[in-house]
Amino acid sequence: MAIVTAMVASSRGRSALGFFFYGLLVWPIALTHALLSPKPSEQSSPGYAPGPAGAPRAFVPHGLIGERPFRQNNDGTITALIDGREVLFPDRRTAASALGGELKAHLDMPVVESDFDDDDETAGHPAGRSYPSFVAGLSHSVRWKGSTRSRSRYAVVEIRPGDRLEVVRTPDHPDDPGAVALSHNGFPLGFVPRRHAWVGQALDEGDVIQIVVDTVAPSRENPQITFIGTRVHVLADG
Repeated sequence: MAIVTAMVASSRGRSALGFFFYGLLVWPIALTHALLSPKPSEQSSPGYAPGPAGAPRAFVPHGLIGERPFRQNNDGTITALIDGREVLFPDRRTAASALGGELKAHLDMPVVESDFDDDDETAGHPAGRSYPSFVAGLSHSVRWKGSTRSRSRYAVVEIRPGDRLEVVRTPDHPDDPGAVALSHNGFPLGFVPRRHAWVGQALDEGDVIQIVVDTVAPSRENPQITFIGTRVHVLADG
């Protein structure tokens, strides 16, 4: 299964060697990551720059770990450039530990699940900036157009980075008066997480909010569930 994982990863422009070792450790998660990776013709990650037709894409790092350039992938893994080879690490902490250096980013990195391990919401959220968030409730199914649909399955098939989500304040929600519902082309995708209650408060105060999909990847805790990282753009204060 590690070999199969490496072959799938290679066909999608990812490191075959890195995914082979990744597959030896946890092949179900590694294979899911490989399958959800966009094909080279579909990739628009800021980690790569397109070259001339037929030429390999240039590695554009998000920053440095020690003296080595790295790129954070949409699934939360880290690709580091070591002696001219791309080496895959499962997360930032592992990469920093293995390479013995501090992670310093100089480009905006994709919003990934580990960003919210320690989430501080004490700071303000002034207009003219964007803030990382995610879509909550993707483990549930919903009734839509006469049938039951999996939110996670819908996300994998229909949603791409850059898609704009519809934002609806739902004060009549039975469990959360501060809820903010998120939809995609009318499909009830989920909600702004409760830890980001400031979004509902900003809407109540008349702020103009736009939420855009940044990443779509399998959840690290359950690969069958999709993680959607978003950026919340505060366009104007009320």
